[in-house]
Amino acid sequence: RLDAAIEKLQSDIETLLNPFKPGLWMSCWSGDSGSKFKNKHLARAESKICHSWGGGSPDKSVPADNFGVLWAGILRVEQEGKYKFLIKADDWLGLTVDGKSVKHDTEVTLTKGDKEIKIVYTESNGNANVSIRWKPENGTEQELPASALFHDPKLIAKYEVK
Repeated sequence: RLDAAIEKLQSDIETLLNPFKPGLWMSCWSGDSGSKFKNKHLARAESKICHSWGGGSPDKSVPADNFGVLWAGILRVEQEGKYKFLIKADDWLGLTVDGKSVKHDTEVTLTKGDKEIKIVYTESNGNANVSIRWKPENGTEQELPASALFHDPKLIAKYEVK
């Protein structure tokens, strides 16, 4: 029992020192042509935002048509500067960083530190794909790095609200 108490204490200390966990919080939903966010199918942490599901969906529990995906959490910016966001989706994708809408091929100035990020994706029918990449000032274009994506477990209920 002492070992279990020590493990719990170590876990509690780790949570206090680093409350954020790796990956954005992703929730997958389905619905109809009016709203893709009626029925929640699954939720999990995810560190990859670029996907090509073809005629399918993010998971076998999610129908191939009329679904939506929310990703939310923290985008950790290690270096202040201008970042160009490159956004592509079939069918629709919305991106906000610190509450501000970011459009495809838009350059945004980001200060160093943690930013709130929210991605809303919807798919009606046919092929399903989503891609969010960025190009740091004087850097190379890349997927949003997994090392920059986090979520706060205490905010999961907030993350799942469209």
